[in-house]
Amino acid sequence: MLTIRKFILGKQHIIFPVLDVALNGVNYLFHIYVSWYLSQGDYGILNSLLSLSAILLVTGISFQIYTARTVARFGQSDRRVAQVLRLGNLFALVISIGLLVSSPALMSLTRSGFLSLIIVASTFAINVYLSIFRGFFQGKKEFLSLNVSFYIEVLSKVFFLYFLLRYFRSIELVLISIIFGMGLSLCHALYKNRAIIMALGRSVRESLKPFIRQIAAIFAANFFLYFFTSVDMIAVNFFLPDVSGVFAVVLRYSQIILFVAFSVMTVFIPVLSSSRNDYKAFSRHLKLMLVLFGLMGILAVIGYRWILPPTVDLFFDSQYSGASQYLLLGAIAYIFLVFSFLIVNIFIVLERTRHLRYLAGSGTALLILFLVFHDSISTIFIIEAIVYLGLFLVLIVDFAIHRGDKSETGEVR
Repeated sequence: MLTIRKFILGKQHIIFPVLDVALNGVNYLFHIYVSWYLSQGDYGILNSLLSLSAILLVTGISFQIYTARTVARFGQSDRRVAQVLRLGNLFALVISIGLLVSSPALMSLTRSGFLSLIIVASTFAINVYLSIFRGFFQGKKEFLSLNVSFYIEVLSKVFFLYFLLRYFRSIELVLISIIFGMGLSLCHALYKNRAIIMALGRSVRESLKPFIRQIAAIFAANFFLYFFTSVDMIAVNFFLPDVSGVFAVVLRYSQIILFVAFSVMTVFIPVLSSSRNDYKAFSRHLKLMLVLFGLMGILAVIGYRWILPPTVDLFFDSQYSGASQYLLLGAIAYIFLVFSFLIVNIFIVLERTRHLRYLAGSGTALLILFLVFHDSISTIFIIEAIVYLGLFLVLIVDFAIHRGDKSETGEVR
């Protein structure tokens, strides 16, 4: 038994992405199940709210990445880690208040109600703390604990909805199920990290300014990822409400690519961070990552062209059957997006910030193009594919030109 446990723990960096992809399959079933009980219009509004929530949850993702990177490089008792919880309190409070103040505009943008936005704000606050503790797991390379945390969240959400959605068919119930799952996952994370939390509570407080700057850089990069993967749904729900449900189904398929890619990235980020000062090891890990993503891109094109289109009618209601014709377009756009953020994550590991200007430029271009051209689902995906391909090419050229530049810490990379 001990031998099996030792083997599993030794291979958890391989087991994690497999279990994570499987869990995203369960999460995918969650969306299919919800689509059965909501009208196409409500399903579009729900996905618009989930897209808004995804942008907000960038804060949590940023805290997780910062915590993981810091723990991986300096250890869990480092003073930098001790300030993360203080920052979490600050961000959770300020952004939640900002959401409430801007609720009239957000209700108009998402075509939703005030109660839905209250639930979204509560989800954001819980996620900030949950992400910090998941960062401890990731930084210590306890990927199985990270798996357990994700499984608790998703399975709790799914069981909650399975028993209640058939009786209370509402957008708010779906949003409450997300809070329910995150709450249980947070309890698990608090228990597993209780010793660390107690130790950090006794740490000496210091200025938060340098830590805010580092997290802000991570936040900026990740903000654009979730902006890119959410603004299209919000735009379609606003400009093309009659087909917003169909577009949401296409996104459910397209974002499978993101699920798989970011499961792999989750494993590679601490590996690249820990080897950043070893040129040969860093290059070896980077080449392996590039090969894996290239193969995933090829498989995605094959799958979305010939294998997945027939499954739309199988899984979703007949009102969403038109989604099958857009799957390949959506896949191409998201493949370019994943490749772009593969390079962005390398920039983050190397503590560079030049990529932020390219992300900001691409985000601005995408928003302007959506505002001008939004006559069909095809138009939306074609715009995304062009913008994301351009972003990827610019990032690749920049990385090649500035490969040996110094990072902000003065280390040569």
